[in-house]
Amino acid sequence: MIGPISVRSERLTMTACTPEMMKQVADGTDVFFTNLDIPPTDRWPEKDLREALPFFMDLLNENPENFVWLVWITIHTQKKVAAGGIGFKGAPDENGVVEIGYSIMEEFRNQGLALEAAKAMCTWAFSKKNIKSVIASCNLDNFPSIKVLERLGMTRTHVEDALVWWKLENPS
Repeated sequence: MIGPISVRSERLTMTACTPEMMKQVADGTDVFFTNLDIPPTDRWPEKDLREALPFFMDLLNENPENFVWLVWITIHTQKKVAAGGIGFKGAPDENGVVEIGYSIMEEFRNQGLALEAAKAMCTWAFSKKNIKSVIASCNLDNFPSIKVLERLGMTRTHVEDALVWWKLENPS
């Protein structure tokens, strides 16, 4: 079994879901939470991630080694509970670009946790060989996410199909 990989920030721990963990998430078993030493919740994964699980499971089945470029659970370190999810929408492309996505559960919003998690994950991504930039997209009217991406230092690149696209270049 591949062991979990975690990235820590001031208040959060982001843990990559290994292939075995992803199967537990897809099956809806409490074993996933028990192994992370957090209480089970039916609020994680949130709706968007739950709907995208088949997409991520397909990517995982194609290349299990790329699990670090997929789903990560965000845990509030002090409270020891799931606080959201973050991750990437696949392995880096041939240009060294990865797309980040994130969500914070409602009870943890407006505390700066999305920005904290995104900063930590971008730093982690840029520490990997050949990562040139991180991109993201959000709905035109998703003002909280726009605020996070702006504070992260991302630059708007274009608008397409009601989505605003963003890019952050590797600073090194």
